[in-house]
Amino acid sequence: MRNYLFIIWTAIVMMSCSKKETLVPEVPVVDQGQFVDERDGNTYGWVRVGELEWMTENFRYASAGALHYIESSTLTASEVEDFVKTHGRLYNMESAIAAVPKEGGWRIPTDEDWQRLERNIGVSEEEIDQTGWRGAGVGTLLRDKKSSFHLDLGGMRGTRSADYAFKDIYGFYWSATRDKLKFNDFDNYMIRQISLYSPNVLRESIISTKFLSLRLVRDIKAGD
Repeated sequence: MRNYLFIIWTAIVMMSCSKKETLVPEVPVVDQGQFVDERDGNTYGWVRVGELEWMTENFRYASAGALHYIESSTLTASEVEDFVKTHGRLYNMESAIAAVPKEGGWRIPTDEDWQRLERNIGVSEEEIDQTGWRGAGVGTLLRDKKSSFHLDLGGMRGTRSADYAFKDIYGFYWSATRDKLKFNDFDNYMIRQISLYSPNVLRESIISTKFLSLRLVRDIKAGD
């Protein structure tokens, strides 16, 4: 009888631990709403986290030079539209700057904006200024499809026309902050990267001519 009760108790404990391990905390959202881009009619959700409001979808405006991830040259216009609606477009820095709407107060997030978000969801002060993979569990939270934020794993494109890679594996996101420590023929900008295979979030820089996903952010208006 004792052995039987012990087996039941062990099973209950294991089930409880399993549930705790699979729970993913939510991004601490204070407020939320929608923004309509008057240029093309696209609607984007936004959430307020801390002192900033972030779009919850990858940006889709077709500025000059913006691309969509190409898996096949045989995609129909309808298939391209559906793809872009889900994953957004890919931008180099020039086309990202051109894509920002003039209305609504939106802008490309700075490296500091990303850090403010990361502080709100668990990156420690010891890690916040580090480059490389840091913030255990933060990457998992940011890419979680049930999260109100959900960073998409939209891949990237390199500087060559056929150099598409990493869709559904990595998501790469621009910041507007130059990396002044790197010197080459192109400007380097700080980015964030999330991975299907890592619970962390990467802080690094990349040349401005590569094509990455874009999220926009805005400051809270006084009195809001």
